Amino acid sequence: MRSTFLIVMVVLLWSCDRQPELCFDHDAHDRLPVKVVFDWSRHPNASPSTLSLYLFPEDGSRYTRHEFTDRTGGLILVRPGRYSAVAVNSDNEDIKIIRSDSFKDFAIALRDAYDTQGLSSSRLNQPLCPSPDSLWIARLDDIYIDGSPIVVTMTDACCHYSVEIRHLRNSHLVESVEATLSGMHRSIINRENEPVDSARLQFSLRHLTDDSLRGDLLTLGHCGLTASRSYDPIHHLGLYLRLGDGSVRYHSEDVTAQIHSQPSDRCHIVIDTLDLPPKISSGGLDFSVDDWNIVDIDVTPNKPN
Repeated sequence: MRSTFLIVMVVLLWSCDRQPELCFDHDAHDRLPVKVVFDWSRHPNASPSTLSLYLFPEDGSRYTRHEFTDRTGGLILVRPGRYSAVAVNSDNEDIKIIRSDSFKDFAIALRDAYDTQGLSSSRLNQPLCPSPDSLWIARLDDIYIDGSPIVVTMTDACCHYSVEIRHLRNSHLVESVEATLSGMHRSIINRENEPVDSARLQFSLRHLTDDSLRGDLLTLGHCGLTASRSYDPIHHLGLYLRLGDGSVRYHSEDVTAQIHSQPSDRCHIVIDTLDLPPKISSGGLDFSVDDWNIVDIDVTPNKPN
């Protein structure tokens, strides 16, 4: 029995030496406990439920990801050395990490929207994505880990937009309004001058008064945030109005001039007057105005991404 036990121990030790990836903590003695402190001084009211810290070693070896459930930070085990890092809140379901192999190429993108309102029926060849929830991010280009605390200052990665429809004629016929905004960034990429795909962002509008609507949305920016203005799309505001008879009417408005004349990180779009024809027909509302179109909605809902 003693001989068998010794043979088994030798085999296990040999396996650990030859296949270190199978031994979860065999080299824990090489790592230091390091305190990570998330600095929210710029956004004291931010309250993410989870945060991720990606550490990229200078030698090009594989990154490590560390998850936190406390917005103030916590302790991690990491080998001493020089790193780059990206921190991001990981509780935003509208966001996905599409590239994380290196600090330079680290990329975040919007997911595809779950469309139940017929919003995908557009002549614009751009994917439909939801307007994201709050997104906070930090980039640390060059840090040396030696056991001292790592302070990570989080910043708001989103741009704040609002849309206001004033003097909507016959607004009492409208039960709900969904909207899209085209030509918006779909991703955030660390690498400079990286081409960015355009997307149409989906969001809702609510009745502000009897004849006015308002919607607020977060975006990842638009063409004005790129290093070159050669990428300069037209921005369309699409309005999808669901009426009392169950039909949906669509109206498109070019809002490029408004967006390009305002700061890229904070923009207020105004449509001053919008006429909704009141004539009732047997098929619902009868629209003879060229600016309005009927939207047919597929009764089979799309599967969520």
